[in-house]
Amino acid sequence: MPKGPLSPRNRRRLARLLPALPLVLPTLGVPGCYSYRPLAGASPAAGELVRVQLTDSATVVLRPYLGDSVVAVTGRFQGRTPAGIDLAVARSEQRNGGVRDWQGEPVTIPSPLVATAQARRLSGVRTVALAAGIVVAALVMRQAFGAEAGGGGSSRTPGGPR
Repeated sequence: MPKGPLSPRNRRRLARLLPALPLVLPTLGVPGCYSYRPLAGASPAAGELVRVQLTDSATVVLRPYLGDSVVAVTGRFQGRTPAGIDLAVARSEQRNGGVRDWQGEPVTIPSPLVATAQARRLSGVRTVALAAGIVVAALVMRQAFGAEAGGGGSSRTPGGPR
């Protein structure tokens, strides 16, 4: 009959797993790796992050709404209407490389002025590769610095009885 919440067998298992905990915990907070992929036919879900590359004429036509030399806008997809793509704009990118943050202001980009539209998608392969890289780096660091960081050595105090 096991004593307490853990049997002796489960305590041994837990004791074997605990040293690996510092290696696994950092990967739990790994942000996902994302990439922008062209919208394929169907509209993205409302609220999904979308990047719209503008045509050259859009830079001129939308100047009063977006500012000077804006070549792309990124924002939360609000919907698609006959007038164009509705976004809650999060940022705009200028031809000279400048970036301006927005506060979710609504903007409709007319369809003829859209060069490309891309949705932000989680890249599972890249995210797993990043997490694996973190684990490998933690293992290498543990191997290289484990003993110096208190991971081993003598429990005697210097100058104490032998």
